[in-house]
Amino acid sequence: MVTTNLQNTPAAGQQFTVTATVTNTDTKANTFNIALNNYNTWASLVSVDQSTLNLNAGQSQTVTVVLQANAGISGDQTFNIVLTQGTQTLTQPVPVSIQSSSTPGTGLFTGLGGNAYLWGIAALNILLVLIIIIVAVRVVRKK
Repeated sequence: MVTTNLQNTPAAGQQFTVTATVTNTDTKANTFNIALNNYNTWASLVSVDQSTLNLNAGQSQTVTVVLQANAGISGDQTFNIVLTQGTQTLTQPVPVSIQSSSTPGTGLFTGLGGNAYLWGIAALNILLVLIIIIVAVRVVRKK
């Protein structure tokens, strides 16, 4: 049996953590192999702290999975935790709701490398210089 829990709110372009608690419901000790699938189109795997668990009957253990959501991804996504014990396989879908990123440097200033504030100041300075030139030309024409 596998139960999962999101440890933080997933956001586009950022890492998030899922804990999976694996419980051996059998009456004897078993070895479980853990794998993930169906995340490649919207995230990349950062780490899984354990890929093999040796559990006695009734024993539980927690596995920590860290994924990084791709930039530009938002909405409901799903990946699977695949638990294999001998010839038996259990696939546990894990739903994840990715929030769109609201980091600085998005929108009008996309691609400015995090320097949107500096580019904004530079654009304001250029605008002010243009206004000064226009006013100076008008003053000179009136004379």
